[in-house]
Amino acid sequence: MARAALQRFSDCVDHLRCSGCSPKRRAPAAPASSCALGGYGRRQLCLQSDIDILLLFDGPIGAAEEGRVRSILHPLWDLHFSVGHQIRQMDDFAELEIDNPEFLLALLDARAVAGDRALLEGIAAARPHAGGSRANPRRAEAPD
Repeated sequence: MARAALQRFSDCVDHLRCSGCSPKRRAPAAPASSCALGGYGRRQLCLQSDIDILLLFDGPIGAAEEGRVRSILHPLWDLHFSVGHQIRQMDDFAELEIDNPEFLLALLDARAVAGDRALLEGIAAARPHAGGSRANPRRAEAPD
């Protein structure tokens, strides 16, 4: 019963986030994806938890993309949610951020909420041992 409540609250936050994605707003020039991370990505969001999100763009972040970021973050802040956010371009994932283990761990539970879901899948495809596959990367390096 508690797990169902956590999932319902996560779904409510999804709905709230997507309601800011109305077609009236200016669309970003580059494909974009809005993703849930960590407990929110697992659909286990508690009432007092941070809402951890990744806003991912498949190109440079210009004025249109900045407007999209504001349209997603500001309503959450206005409702007094604590929001942990990462704003990234796909090129940022060419190298792993080994000095940011919290973000790498949060990516394991990433879930696309709105936008181009293929972008999130692209991270896992580009870095098979970092975003979506829990396989041990050292296994390939083991001596015969």
